[in-house]
Amino acid sequence: MSVEQVDLEDGWAKLKVFICELIARVNAGKQPYFVDEFKTNWTIVRSLCSKKLPHKNDEILYNRYRNTLSDYLEEKVLPRLKYKCGQYLLKEITDLWPKYLSIVEHISYVFAYLNLVITETTSQPNLKDAALMCFYSLVYKEIHCGVEDALLALLEKDRRGEKIDRALADSSIKFCGDLKCVDVKNYSQDFATSLVKQIQEYHSRMASAHMFTIESPEYMKMAERYLNEEDAWASKYLDESNHSSLMRALQVVWLFEHGDELLEKSGFTSLLKDERKEDLKRIFSMFRCCSAILDKMIALFEQVVDESIGLHKVNDSRSEQDTEELTAKHKKYLNLIEECFDRHPDFYQVLNKPFAFLPK
Repeated sequence: MSVEQVDLEDGWAKLKVFICELIARVNAGKQPYFVDEFKTNWTIVRSLCSKKLPHKNDEILYNRYRNTLSDYLEEKVLPRLKYKCGQYLLKEITDLWPKYLSIVEHISYVFAYLNLVITETTSQPNLKDAALMCFYSLVYKEIHCGVEDALLALLEKDRRGEKIDRALADSSIKFCGDLKCVDVKNYSQDFATSLVKQIQEYHSRMASAHMFTIESPEYMKMAERYLNEEDAWASKYLDESNHSSLMRALQVVWLFEHGDELLEKSGFTSLLKDERKEDLKRIFSMFRCCSAILDKMIALFEQVVDESIGLHKVNDSRSEQDTEELTAKHKKYLNLIEECFDRHPDFYQVLNKPFAFLPK
């Protein structure tokens, strides 16, 4: 019987044998199929999808495609994962996952015509998305807690400076990220949120332990070091969105929760008067994104400037020496704005107002 005349059951029987052989070859690291196999099975799919009577074969083929993948996941994949935990679980899932993706990709090539018909005539997911949803519902939901715990433990070791299998960590994070496209909401509630929460709790304990035991300048140096270290670490493992979420959370823990007290303990006004540029630059860079603390810094800067020129302002008959002293002070604070406060316009505004009487 020619391919063009194949009926549903005969055609599906051949396709199922082909799919099973393809799965076995991919898992064995062999070539998925040969050109003649591809052509033969692609033509079977095209022929079956083109036949609409006595029933629509494309919908039946689509359901059988999903059922075949579901059977493979339940019978072959889940048993390999069921009793594993820790890094053994991570190694197993990161071995199985790319093979499953390869299986789906190569089957999708052969079933390309079915994919075209389904996506154009129904609201069903395309073949690749349907395969991801099968994996998510049958496998990921069963193992995600174990994977999450194992991955968090592995990353915590890395953050403590212990040697870890970096390739395993990278592939495990990629696995979690790949499943994100299936269920963004649950992904964000699972791995990413748990990781940020774990790191935030660790730093909250650290910040609380040191807030009242060391001087503010040393505390700020410590906070800066930890934030830089976590920023570099997160850039290796997290996507941009979760990276930003983590850094915002750590800024709150180390800085913003104690902002008023830190600013007061830092002796900000004394740092201005003594031109402690390194400390001033650090305080500004760490608090510039917190508008409430930045406003207080600007107010303190204005207070110091006003106090500095107070006697000269009330003296209407300024001598040349007074003018030189005021010019020197203006230059001093102008340098601080340029070197420590990143030329922030609000600091310029505060400075220019009381020095408006100086000759241009």
